Amino acid sequence: MRAAAAAACVLLFPVQAPCAEPTVVMIASKSNEEESASLAAAVESQLSDLPVELHIEWVDDLEPELPSQVAAAGKLVENVDAVAVFWSDLATPDQVFLYIAEPGGGRILVRNVKSEGSGSDVQVEAIAVIVRSAVKSMIEGGVIGVGPPEAAAPAPTPEPPEVAPPAPEARAAPAPGGWVEVSIAYGLVPFSKEQKVLNGAFLAVGVRIHEWLGAYAGYRIEQAMRLETGSVVMDLRLHPVELGLSAGWDLGRFRLRAGLGLILDRVTWDAVPISPLVHPTSPTAALHVGISPSFSFGWRPRPFALLFVAVALDVMIWEKGYVVHTPEGRETITDPWRVRPAIQAGVSFSFI
Repeated sequence: MRAAAAAACVLLFPVQAPCAEPTVVMIASKSNEEESASLAAAVESQLSDLPVELHIEWVDDLEPELPSQVAAAGKLVENVDAVAVFWSDLATPDQVFLYIAEPGGGRILVRNVKSEGSGSDVQVEAIAVIVRSAVKSMIEGGVIGVGPPEAAAPAPTPEPPEVAPPAPEARAAPAPGGWVEVSIAYGLVPFSKEQKVLNGAFLAVGVRIHEWLGAYAGYRIEQAMRLETGSVVMDLRLHPVELGLSAGWDLGRFRLRAGLGLILDRVTWDAVPISPLVHPTSPTAALHVGISPSFSFGWRPRPFALLFVAVALDVMIWEKGYVVHTPEGRETITDPWRVRPAIQAGVSFSFI
């Protein structure tokens, strides 16, 4: 979100020692190393709340036929306490087949994950969600896919495997996190020559409109100011509300976000005269308007939580200075800066 709003067993080399928990083995082809690494990161995120660990076995290339692939997968997991083994040929993104097998090769699940123009990131996330659904079912004692025939004919010609109906959980989320996000942050922003810096909290609620686009509304709780001149003492209070749009991009556990907000600041003040010659009107209020482009960088310790830092530039379009007229002339109480850089740090939680 604007400012918000706004494990250890995952290896990039062959498995060398079993983990304490059961493992899920991914067979990755070196010929598609970049795509395989992206898929591994997505699967790791999807399996993070299950009692399994992810191992990656790198091979030069996948076997050309399905029976050979199943046999090779069985050999690779002979010495591993594996729940499942899976692989996918990512060389043709228009039509990617995902294979998930029991370690002994008894049953195998096949999915045809088509891109349909939605982009490789969404396709990779869809594969990761299917892997999670199958692994969760196997942990709970369920079965996947199809098994071997009762009596196998000698040297049969491989038939296209039956494609089972999609499991309820096999819904590809557009990106990590949920559709509703709540964030809280602490920030600093300069105000004027007389009041150098304001600090306070920023609360925001955001809703995802599209895979990468969201809308948010936030409120800044900023400190009250007491300003004093030779003629008057003024208590100044800001009540800024921010409404805006943000665009976000997920890079594994990291998230980049840019936003543009509209600031509506209802300012109230009380002025108490020191000089008997000054007669201010009190209390009074005004509405100030500005815009605030922002940029944030975040890290997800969990799929539903994001720690972030953000920078913004508040540009006040409609705002007046605070002055008092005395017999000696015009006296400035404070003249806020029209352009105010700001910095924030906080946490956000996503739901639904």
